[in-house]
Parts: sequence; C-alpha cells; structure tokens
Amino acid sequence: MPDWRFFKDGDGNSYYIDNAGKIVAPGEAGATYRISVRGLDYYIAQAEELILRHNAVEGLLILKTILAMPPADQRIVNAQSKAAANLNSLKQRHGNRFDNMNRLASPLIYEDEKTTVLVHDMMFYSLTIPYGFDIIRNKWRLLHNYWYNGISIGVRMQGSEKKGYDFLLAIDSERFASKPKSIERLEEHWSIKLFTGNINRSEIFRDEKKVIYSFSVGNSPSFTGFGSIVKNGNFGYIIKAIAPASKNAALAKAMKDAVSSFSISEIN
Repeated sequence: MPDWRFFKDGDGNSYYIDNAGKIVAPGEAGATYRISVRGLDYYIAQAEELILRHNAVEGLLILKTILAMPPADQRIVNAQSKAAANLNSLKQRHGNRFDNMNRLASPLIYEDEKTTVLVHDMMFYSLTIPYGFDIIRNKWRLLHNYWYNGISIGVRMQGSEKKGYDFLLAIDSERFASKPKSIERLEEHWSIKLFTGNINRSEIFRDEKKVIYSFSVGNSPSFTGFGSIVKNGNFGYIIKAIAPASKNAALAKAMKDAVSSFSISEIN
C-alpha cells in the first residue's frame, strides 16, 4: 500500500491505484450514487468490491445505472461491457434470489451533461431533473399479480438559499393484473388520492394515455403544484409536484417541467 497512488476523479470519488494500475475502491455501503462518465472506472471497481463484500444490491444498482446510460462515447460503451459481464455473473450466482435483488436495486440515477436522469427500470419510467435532489422515500408493496411503488423526491433549485427543499415530487406507480380500460378509469381509481379535500384542479393537457393539470390546495391557497396521470399497458402512474404557494414563476416552471419530463418505456 505505501506505493499506491491516491486519486480523486471528476465526480469527487477518492480511491487508490495499486502498482498494477488497478483501482482499489473502498467498497463501503450506504452511498448515494449519481453515475457520470467522469467516474466510470471508479464505479465499476466500487460495484465489484461491494458485491465481494456481500452488498450485492448496492453493487447491482451501480451496474444497472451504467447500463442505463446512453452509449454516447467509447468510454461508456467499455464500461457497459464490464457492467454487463458483472451483472450476468451475479445473476448466475444468485439464481431465483436475483429477481428480488433486481427490484430493490432501483431507481437508477445518472448525470447526462447538465441534467440528472432518474430511471425506474422495474416500473418502466424515467424523468429528467436539472436540479439537485434526494430520494426521501422508496416504498414497495407486492401482492399476487399486483405491484405498487411510491417514491418521494426533495428538489433543490439552483441558487436556492432555502434550508430543505424547494418542492417535493411524488411518483406513485402501479402494475395491475389487467390493463385499465382508459385514462378516465385510472382517474376514477385514484380519485380519493387526488381530489379529496379543498383541491382546485385545472386541466392543461389530455390524450388517451396522459393527463396533465395544475392544482392548488385551499382557498388562499396554501399549496400549489402540477400533476399528471399516465397509462402504460397494465401500468398506471400519478406524478405530483407540490410546494407552498408563492408567486415565484421560476418555481412554478420547474415543477411543471419536472412533471412534463416524465417518460415511459411503452408497453402494449
């Protein structure tokens, strides 16, 4: 170890390089990963070390995130080849247990130029958030032929001086046993969650697979935001961005953009 070189990459990850030129990653669990091309060599080494130390879910999350990145240059392609080999090896070793590990290793977060992309590979959606954010809740409920996942995200806008978050983004997704007949049927299904209490809702966009709306809570109002309902095969989604009421146009635009960025991998 005395001859090892200390290195810090463009993502701020610290590690050593041994005499053979191999990255020695710390392998400590519990980190939050926002994978970018700047630190790919480190992330591959960290995933391998985590798996060796029996933190397979966290290692798998890193591998899947690398595979989710657009193959924009050769460095990403090379990293994806290594990630795929490690993932296949992990799948072979764990057999039937891999399905549960795979579910827990989501959502995935990577940086793409000046923005951050969140991909939920198990529920077939993604969205783009050009600000700092934290996942503050990730809840699963599994029944026979039914899946529910709910995540809550705290978003901090660039240059914000607020303590905490500027707005909250919540995504509830469900996989049903059969396909909902229409977007209107999904609205009925979620009517209690969406429309109870003193909520004023104004529709912005509607087609056969998506509804986007603005809303306010209370007569004053006390909270404002944007929401969307999306239908995708036998999957359904509610996306909501909410913040204390204000006249901040930049905040309103940021919430609307976050909701509008929601994208699905289409299922027939």
